[in-house]
Amino acid sequence: MLNYSFDCSPGNVNVGGNLDNNYCFQDLSLREDPDQTTVPITAITSTEAKSGGMITSNSFVKAQSKGVCWSTSPNPSIAGTFSENGNWNDDYDSYIYNLTPNTTYYVRAYMKDCNGVYYGNEISFTTKP
Repeated sequence: MLNYSFDCSPGNVNVGGNLDNNYCFQDLSLREDPDQTTVPITAITSTEAKSGGMITSNSFVKAQSKGVCWSTSPNPSIAGTFSENGNWNDDYDSYIYNLTPNTTYYVRAYMKDCNGVYYGNEISFTTKP
């Protein structure tokens, strides 16, 4: 078998000190996805509300961004409207704003790392008239 003089012997890879996401997992089956829960909606007015997220497993990769996304359609994503609440693997509060009165919205927490975007459970609420 030709290997063009590359050293293909097994070895160890050290990913310690990965606070800046220098390393991503190539085989995603070797790590669990970050699990998170969308915080119940509170402080609902006609134009804003409050939610957030709780990251329940951090998958050994630092969050690049996290927050909540919302839409008037189910399954909101960060392709639409979203908040951004930092880049650490901790729980967070998030504000939902620029809403239309007396309208139903769908909200999900999200976390993005170097391997992709992960969403929490979906919650719906209706703004006040």
